[in-house]
Amino acid sequence: MHVGEEAAHKAKIVECATCAGVVQAIKDHIVASDDEEWLAKIDHEVMGFTNKNPIKLLEHLESWRGALDFIDTQEIKQEEYAPWDSNKHVVTHFNRVEQAVKFLDWANISLDETELMN
Repeated sequence: MHVGEEAAHKAKIVECATCAGVVQAIKDHIVASDDEEWLAKIDHEVMGFTNKNPIKLLEHLESWRGALDFIDTQEIKQEEYAPWDSNKHVVTHFNRVEQAVKFLDWANISLDETELMN
């Protein structure tokens, strides 16, 4: 093996390790940011999430969550209509409202857009 080939090989090893680290960080973030019970069904007692990639974790979460119940819907609507806290930047308020609208839309709950604009 020539010096140039050896350097290229070492660079690919570093790149592979970096990619593996990124995948693990994404998995850790998904697991940490969600409630334990949502992932409990696929959390292996010995292996944990080792045999799951981030796509599988997200697909499981998307299929397992199901529909929002009445209490969830009311909480989201309260979030949607919560007044703006003037101590925070207005963009924070708009982002919160936008997220609430996305959740309600995902749950097929109709919105009164005129009321929302007001």
